[in-house]
Amino acid sequence: MKTKILFFLGSIAICSTTIAQAPPLPITVCKEFRPAGWIYFHEANINAGELFTVHKSCFFTEVEDSMCVDRIWTDDWLGFNHSHYQQKYNGINVEGCEFIEHAKQNGNLVYANGKICPDIHTIYKEKTISEEVALMNLLNLYPEAQWAWESEMFETQLQEDLGDSSATSYPSGELVFTTNDMQMPWEYQMSASDFRMAWKFVIISLVPDFRCTIWIDALTGMPFKMVNNRIHDGPANIPFYGVQTLDTRASGSDFILHTNNGTVDVHTKYDGSFSWGLTSNVDDDDDNWGTSEQGATAPHWAVTQTWNYFQDVHGRDGLDGNGGKVRVFAESNDANGAWYDQLGIGTAIGLDRLYAGFYDDGVFTGELTVMAHEFTHGVDHRSGKLFATNEPGALDESFADIFGFLTRRYVTGSEVWEIGVPTTLARNRRNLQFPNTLGIHYDIDFGAGTTIEAAGQPDTYGGNFWHPWELEGTDLGGVHVNSGVQNHWFYVLSKGEIGTNDIGNNYSVSGIGIDKAAEITYYNLTSNMETTSQYIDACEGAIAAAMLFYGECSYEHIETQNAWYAVGLGSASTCLGAGIEDQELRFVLYPNPAVDNINISLNKFDNYNIKIYSATGQLVLNIPSNNANSFNIDISELSSGTYILSVEGKELERAIFIKN
Repeated sequence: MKTKILFFLGSIAICSTTIAQAPPLPITVCKEFRPAGWIYFHEANINAGELFTVHKSCFFTEVEDSMCVDRIWTDDWLGFNHSHYQQKYNGINVEGCEFIEHAKQNGNLVYANGKICPDIHTIYKEKTISEEVALMNLLNLYPEAQWAWESEMFETQLQEDLGDSSATSYPSGELVFTTNDMQMPWEYQMSASDFRMAWKFVIISLVPDFRCTIWIDALTGMPFKMVNNRIHDGPANIPFYGVQTLDTRASGSDFILHTNNGTVDVHTKYDGSFSWGLTSNVDDDDDNWGTSEQGATAPHWAVTQTWNYFQDVHGRDGLDGNGGKVRVFAESNDANGAWYDQLGIGTAIGLDRLYAGFYDDGVFTGELTVMAHEFTHGVDHRSGKLFATNEPGALDESFADIFGFLTRRYVTGSEVWEIGVPTTLARNRRNLQFPNTLGIHYDIDFGAGTTIEAAGQPDTYGGNFWHPWELEGTDLGGVHVNSGVQNHWFYVLSKGEIGTNDIGNNYSVSGIGIDKAAEITYYNLTSNMETTSQYIDACEGAIAAAMLFYGECSYEHIETQNAWYAVGLGSASTCLGAGIEDQELRFVLYPNPAVDNINISLNKFDNYNIKIYSATGQLVLNIPSNNANSFNIDISELSSGTYILSVEGKELERAIFIKN
């Protein structure tokens, strides 16, 4: 039997000045505006490139304000052309204020999303301290540092890697407008009071080993913001994946951990020198590695498998999408776990590195889901470039968790929803199905000013275990805590779930399957995300992706919105339309409507539970199947109304019936 569940699409505000913060675009152009900064267009009435030229006055009043294209790409799934814009004032970047246009190949603009600061001109100053003074103030903060540009070996290797004989790691400053606080939340229309002018530097120290971006106030010369350029997570052990075939290549009479199958370009070495070229390869004389060099062979295998997943499933060739080399550093005595590191010099595209460390007890940490997690950080760094703090950072961690799970599923077929380190430590594991059980959060005593790490992540936006962004220095605003929300959204969208979340929303979601959920999530990460994207942007972007892939008011579109409502964002879908896809169910329900009894006939024997829920999600009947395949259920005691019958086993399938 097929069931069709009907919904109604609620009214949506048009773009006009009557909507708070909405750009006053003409209604002939703009079909709808969503307050997070998502604009949908009447497709035939506006072309790509016209939003900030023909209609610039709808966004900015100053001549010196501009939105400049800095990246263009075409996605493989829809064939859409995407253009990324960066806001500038008088040629100076306004960090985090960006827009993405999404257009059909005929040039018709379909939607756009982003954030702006229309009054940034109010904090512009012509006279600032010089770049040289700002850099001197910065370097004076680290009198003991051994800088990378002072090492001839490092500089020579950098020039070889970038193919540029003039390349140097010596810091080059960029004058920018940047937010006062790295962790602050972002809205569609930002205020200039949240920004200041600053000199921005990327610095690399060899001893002690750190690479970070630091902002120096352009008026006072004082540093006020710093971010570590390494994106990493805690330690991870490799589980037993059995005998695997490594992609290696011959080098003289030996074989080394450098791939040569197809377009995959992964090179693995033990990390022991500042210069990659002077670091010895990991080799074997007959290419039969066995258990030797497991500290290098395991991460090499994990990273090549992750490359294969993104290439085979999403058509992405490597981290950068163009087959660029990935270097894997297998650390022989490192308790800091695995991380992604993109060595960038100034504004130049740098080198992609994945690190895989050890526990301090010598147990290797390169578990497949962890290495795939770090690989995904690299994918984001080449696309949305989500800030590694607060909600953007939590989304970045969540995307990495999701694709860690998906990579392991691709390699092994496992649909176990727990990822990370198979140890007894909850902080080294996460569970997409039950976020509350694993991972970390912080119990906060505001009176005492203390935070204590505890097990469990939030599964609801703003719900239990949610981490407030204002707690500076505590996990950068909860990036490894709040990631549990989108993790759970992905599970709910894939498999379905009925319940009540932490903020009181009664929800009922039918899963659309892991493969479709993965398509939506990948598109959202690579085409919709920006540096300052918030959870509401991930919600809007996923719903937009589902609508584009499967049609407005399709089954997938409806359930994507319902899944976000299940984790505390947006509203449940009330979509009603002819475009709904029928869902194939494995049971027959009759009669419908019914008075005293309904009959259920399953198409196979299995250990199902049959449950009946009220329209608000409350469980009213629970009937074990006991491996039977037909039932007569007494509903005479139920009040008249609409109910949801759920057949719950390995899959979750539902139908709606009416009790008269």
